Amino acid sequence: MESQAFKVYTIDHGAIQSAEVKDTEGQGHGALAGMLKDWGVDTLLCGGMGMGAQNALTAAGIDIYAGCTGAADDAVRALLAGELTQNDTPTCDHHHGVNTCHA
Repeated sequence: MESQAFKVYTIDHGAIQSAEVKDTEGQGHGALAGMLKDWGVDTLLCGGMGMGAQNALTAAGIDIYAGCTGAADDAVRALLAGELTQNDTPTCDHHHGVNTCHA
């Protein structure tokens, strides 16, 4: 399953200043790292991802916190409080067909 949207946060002085849901406009996994970089994203909090997504994000200079669950706002607050452990290990290692694993 392709990622349909990302919630992008603006952080200033360790606090959430704004948040906006941005549509990926049907872009495939290969284009998402560039799209996130164009949006000014430097850190990605996500559930699962494959090695290809990890490599593209790392090459784009985006820090990865994989394995997140629950509400995005809660995950961002945990990150800002220093309570979120960085995990850049891919958690999806199969080729995508119709499934629920996504970057």
